[in-house]
Amino acid sequence: MARDPGLLALAALCACTQQSQDALARAAAKRVITAELESKFPGVPLEPAVDCVLAQASADQIVQIARDAEAGKTGDAVKTVAGLVAHGDTVACLAEKELPAFLGTAPG
Repeated sequence: MARDPGLLALAALCACTQQSQDALARAAAKRVITAELESKFPGVPLEPAVDCVLAQASADQIVQIARDAEAGKTGDAVKTVAGLVAHGDTVACLAEKELPAFLGTAPG
């Protein structure tokens, strides 16, 4: 009997505590955000920018990015990341961290 990897991942998430689920979703979303920023801004230090984007993401957005990426709906995840990068508070965070390469350009 073949096992569906998506169902196995879902079963693993259900067995976890809420904190564990949040940590897993956050880690998955961080991978997606990092990959998207890296593709748009090669060679630029990413960690501070990823932190800015994650800081502005709601719990629902983090879960949605993680789900979309897991389901292979990378276009949907990219749109969510682009919206977060363009968010005024994200732009302010990027400016505060002196990350000019990210200012004025949203991935998408």
